[in-house]
Amino acid sequence: MFAPTAEVDFVTASAAFRTPLGWTVGAKSYYDIKAQKASETDVVALYQNPCRCWSLGLFYMIFPDRTQYNFMISLTGVGWTENFGTAVVKSLLSPLLIGERGLPWAAPGGPYGMQPATPSAPPGPTQP
Repeated sequence: MFAPTAEVDFVTASAAFRTPLGWTVGAKSYYDIKAQKASETDVVALYQNPCRCWSLGLFYMIFPDRTQYNFMISLTGVGWTENFGTAVVKSLLSPLLIGERGLPWAAPGGPYGMQPATPSAPPGPTQP
């Protein structure tokens, strides 16, 4: 059962940035205040070649009892690999990659990162 407390147990910090060389890099860390140590740290990177016809995603996750790392590849028009790290990379980098092609995950509006079209006027009754 969940019992809320008045004290803060964890602090989460994250950051991401794009480089001019085709890399987008991000990191997120969860800090346990009571234990005074990081309980999880995620480091991710995504390379997109200049034509956006392929991309390579990498992730590295550190937990107190284990370390995980993996990669993902996307070939625009063919598909992409998906694994546990895809969700981690997507959660950290997708705000910087709206409208991008060749991402290694399904994006709103299709696999190319396009935002769904928004109607210019709210739907209403039609005139006969």
